[in-house]
Amino acid sequence: MGHYFVQVKDNQPTLYQNIELLFTLRGARIKSATFTEKAHGRIEQRTIAVALGIEGNSSVPAFLDWPKLAQVFKIMRRVQRGDKATEETSYAVTSMTARELKLKRSASIWRGTGPSKTDCIMCAM
Repeated sequence: MGHYFVQVKDNQPTLYQNIELLFTLRGARIKSATFTEKAHGRIEQRTIAVALGIEGNSSVPAFLDWPKLAQVFKIMRRVQRGDKATEETSYAVTSMTARELKLKRSASIWRGTGPSKTDCIMCAM
């Protein structure tokens, strides 16, 4: 069966805003992992958080109306180069369940060390 792992950008404002809201809701069950890489004169830290649902509900809220949605990710990236630092936050959605796609694997897909984001739009995993 094919799955998707798609970055959500602000050109889909309703979905983007609802995902932002999901990560701030009281009772949201969030699991995260942080990965740090030192290379090319910079320190890059990525924190990948996945929304596991809302307290009392084992799935992602229905207001994130997206076909076959199983997991929602928040990717926070901080890059330190000397005394300059940049930060950015991105979001992604996938049809893969937590059993099919662990946080570490999602980090490799996002980082580009696994199948690329484009390849994974309909990847079989």
